[in-house]
Amino acid sequence: MLIKNLGTLISGGTNSINLGGSTTAVPANVATVFYGNQTNQALGAGQVVFGDIDDDNYSDDLVFGAVQGGTSWRGSAYVVKNVGTKPGMINVDTNYQRIDLNIYAGSIFDDFGGTAIAFVDGNGDGKENDLLIASYYSSSPGRSSNGIISLIKDINLKLGSINLGTAAGRAKVDLNILGDLNSDYLGSTGFSQGDLDHDGIKETIEWFEKTYTV
Repeated sequence: MLIKNLGTLISGGTNSINLGGSTTAVPANVATVFYGNQTNQALGAGQVVFGDIDDDNYSDDLVFGAVQGGTSWRGSAYVVKNVGTKPGMINVDTNYQRIDLNIYAGSIFDDFGGTAIAFVDGNGDGKENDLLIASYYSSSPGRSSNGIISLIKDINLKLGSINLGTAAGRAKVDLNILGDLNSDYLGSTGFSQGDLDHDGIKETIEWFEKTYTV
């Protein structure tokens, strides 16, 4: 759900917004509502992040997850550019023309896209148009629920869908960071960013049962 001009609403005396639960009409004072068709989809239950991936000097590009992705707990993530120009009701499962990119996991119980998502400058080009995203319950070969964090560069150039359960989808991932031990749940909490060494490039800190700087 996207609510514009919150400060104006508050100063104008609006102290509550009735969401109503409708999938056919946008509630008053709400610009955009995203919803899905799947039971237990948990759309937006994790992080929702704004950024400027198309380099138009506006932080109006959005990424959000559906951690369960239905009853399978695969999980999905959705990238929507220029979200302010897309008002109304948007069904992420049917309105494909209004969703710029859908990334989804290939295995059940991956919990992909639910907790840790960030737009970052992963290739040092000065643009935060690379996507860092976690599957904290994923298991890599020889490990169980160690968690995986994936970096996909130049996410602004990738349209349509990426199925991480296929070789073609996995080829679009530029880097995978794996949890070291069973039940590490890498990516289970979230990301923070800062310029720790004052070089003008942000580093990313991942918080979970252990803390790592990338």
